[in-house]
Amino acid sequence: MNSPTRYFQASLKLRGRFDIDRALMDAGIKPSCNSTYKFDDLHSALAPMMGDHPEIQCLKDSQDREVVIQVKIPLFKNFTLGCHHRQGRGEPMESQTVWSQPPGHPCPRNIPLYYFPISHEHPDQPCD
Repeated sequence: MNSPTRYFQASLKLRGRFDIDRALMDAGIKPSCNSTYKFDDLHSALAPMMGDHPEIQCLKDSQDREVVIQVKIPLFKNFTLGCHHRQGRGEPMESQTVWSQPPGHPCPRNIPLYYFPISHEHPDQPCD
């Protein structure tokens, strides 16, 4: 991407191609402060669009709940699915910085997961 315009055009194109919100809604998975979801249900909702390897990431909130925060999509440089990043294998050291690490961790497969609604007033605590 050699300009901000091209970067944002590519971002919008990818957003349309990988409509995570729509895939989850179509599977009956809706943001909620009370409902929980199984990892396998989230994965099954995303697999038709992203293949078998989307990385669903979570954070533990102040009440020790696992909350879905992002979905990492493995893409090659040409924006096709399939690149599975392996940190430390042939990657330049400058790209292995602390700030390049996402804040979350892979969601556990065996416990209930929360998918909170977005709160613009209280983004850090949408359900408290």
